[in-house]
Amino acid sequence: MRLVLASAGLFVIMLDTTRPTAMYVALVLYTAYSFVIYVLSIRRSALLPQRILHWLDLLLYMPLIAVTGSSNSMFFFFLFFSILVAAFGWGFIEGVRMTLAAASLFTIVGVVVPAEQTIELSRFLLRPTSLLALGYMIAHWGGFEVKLKSRLGLLKDISDFSVPRFGLDPTVNRMMDRLRHFYKADSCLAVVQIPGGTFQLRKVSAATASGWVVKTIPNQMAAILLSPSPPAALIFHKRKSKRLIYDVKTSLSSRDVPSSFAAIGNTLEAQQFMSVPIYYQGQAVGRFYVIGSTQTMDDSDIGFVLQLIEHVTPVLDNIRLVDRLASEAAEYERQRIARDIHDGIIQPYIGLQLGLAAIRQKIERGDNDVGHDVKELTAMTVTEIEELRHYIRGLKTSERYDTMLVPAIRRFAAKFAAATGIIVDVKATEEIGIKDRLAAEIFQMVTEGFSNIRRHTHSPRAEAELDYGQDFFVLNIKNENENGKRPVFHPRSLAERAAALGGQLEVYTDEENQTVVSIRIPL
Repeated sequence: MRLVLASAGLFVIMLDTTRPTAMYVALVLYTAYSFVIYVLSIRRSALLPQRILHWLDLLLYMPLIAVTGSSNSMFFFFLFFSILVAAFGWGFIEGVRMTLAAASLFTIVGVVVPAEQTIELSRFLLRPTSLLALGYMIAHWGGFEVKLKSRLGLLKDISDFSVPRFGLDPTVNRMMDRLRHFYKADSCLAVVQIPGGTFQLRKVSAATASGWVVKTIPNQMAAILLSPSPPAALIFHKRKSKRLIYDVKTSLSSRDVPSSFAAIGNTLEAQQFMSVPIYYQGQAVGRFYVIGSTQTMDDSDIGFVLQLIEHVTPVLDNIRLVDRLASEAAEYERQRIARDIHDGIIQPYIGLQLGLAAIRQKIERGDNDVGHDVKELTAMTVTEIEELRHYIRGLKTSERYDTMLVPAIRRFAAKFAAATGIIVDVKATEEIGIKDRLAAEIFQMVTEGFSNIRRHTHSPRAEAELDYGQDFFVLNIKNENENGKRPVFHPRSLAERAAALGGQLEVYTDEENQTVVSIRIPL
């Protein structure tokens, strides 16, 4: 656009051959300068002085205005280009500075280098006045756009911080520190009530070594920091003209701020601060402070911080939920591994211990024919070591049990029958379409159920029945009752496994006088 303006001005001047040579020279030089800047910009060159380009334009416009009639110059309107670039590129303050500089230089050039012997005062005064008025409006709207862009950038940065793996506390601290940098403040502070009726203070500051502090504060200090009562927000400054109290519910603000709120500043040791209420699920649970900002704050900043808190609250809830789920999952995994170790590792050792005790008793009775027993124990040891290795491989890899569950149970049943002499029957279809984690749990339940039959009964038979439906999976482990006695036990470990999967365990006697341990798991 700079090059378009320069080229258009040069074209218009060339139509009038009566213009002085100095005017042509000035426009040709400015057009060449605009072309160089254009080339540097499309090449993204590091030589482009972006921060001062609008000031260079302003200085180059002065000679053009001086040689084309000063106060009546046609290039007067080029000054708005510099103001637009300053305001929409660098904000309100830069736009105001450019407006004041442009109006001042234009007035000085009009007085020092008049184009006519007599100056038309009304026209001379109208142009800088309109430049000031329109320039201020441009600076205001340009600054507002820059502020909105920077706020959107802050929201993006805070969204990038919202990674569950960082944890809740580091995420909150990073968000507060980013907001502190945004407002160029000394510190940010949050006071919230935690379960138990106590109050927690979280402070992020560049002055502390770690950058943030979390501690419990007395109720008296909390009462001071939690004023004014919600839904009021507060901007407090040592100058009364910059104080503001804002009603969050009605969006009405007032400059009539009671001086009693100076006690908050004394507690914080701050000359100025902004305080907004923190809401969670519609209830006020604390207050948030931005302390010692070098920027001038108003009600739009209060609204923005409130929106920011409302934006990050669901994110923090999600991180808290993920943390809780991860902790529960880790706890569940620890319990599962503990049950697996109990059922798959400890119990076989108990079997070996019983076998060794039987051999010892035979030797004590003088029966030295224990070769067959030792051979059986050796075979059992080999089998259990292979099972232990298989279990370790299952921890390291993610084997799929959904297609191999029933064959694995049948293989285990054959080994169990060979080792114990108990006749085992497995009733199930070969294809059971359940997930591998559930299949692994069911396999562990079957092994533990058979182990319970061996250790706690004298039943010569055992049966595992797997029933797979659309909504439920049912596992029934059966054994014959002794002398018609009804079962009076409740397998605790199996019940814990079933409950962890959301299922239920029931022990009863069926029509055939068999003890049935029935496990029903929803799918």
